[in-house]
Amino acid sequence: MESKILEIIENNLPKLTGLSNYERSIFGKILTRRSEQVPHLFYCCDSCEIVHPVYKSCKNRMCPVCSGAGTVKWIAKRESELLPTTCFLLTYTIPSDLRLLFLSNKKLCYNLLFKAMSRTLMNGVAKGRRDFHGRAGFFAVLHTWDQRLNFHPHLHVVIPSGCLSQDRTKWNPSHPAFLLPVRKLSADFRDKLLFSLRREERAKTLTIPEKIEDLKFLLEKLKQISLVVNSQASGKREE
Repeated sequence: MESKILEIIENNLPKLTGLSNYERSIFGKILTRRSEQVPHLFYCCDSCEIVHPVYKSCKNRMCPVCSGAGTVKWIAKRESELLPTTCFLLTYTIPSDLRLLFLSNKKLCYNLLFKAMSRTLMNGVAKGRRDFHGRAGFFAVLHTWDQRLNFHPHLHVVIPSGCLSQDRTKWNPSHPAFLLPVRKLSADFRDKLLFSLRREERAKTLTIPEKIEDLKFLLEKLKQISLVVNSQASGKREE
């Protein structure tokens, strides 16, 4: 499988257009990982005194060869940060109408996506119902592809089923099966994301794909639909 992936990259990389410098650097690291082209160390055997070169890995999380150890370390670090309570798993998804815009403005749009999610969730907890409101803590991971490898940017969020009181002296638990109203989260997320995109459109900082003929009209149309926000308690399978 490893060599097959590398063969695919080698055969198709020259044909790919529109790659960013970051994406090309990743492919370059994957193709040269653990070879003489990367920094390496020399070890000398105490018994036979033969010098052995040890070629370093690229350590990039995208690399099918070198990402394993990094992934395990990342998961262990996140697990060490979890509080001794249950959690909720939230998913924030952008509509298909915006995917081309995100594909053409990855760095900018991904930042806007994270900010819209963060502000929505923090405000939702801060202004929650009387027995559950305060200061929220969570972490989120960006996924840019679906299971069929289609471009499908969305955020997975892990948040404890509780929050600190505003004065940080009390833990306010949520209902074990209900965190926040999903419809309200969805509407707030939509409004914040579209507001940010309209601001960037006015500032002319967005690259508009040819297939999007009128971005202003598109953003106005999206005000009438709900963006998908899914919420479920950890350990509970989605029906």
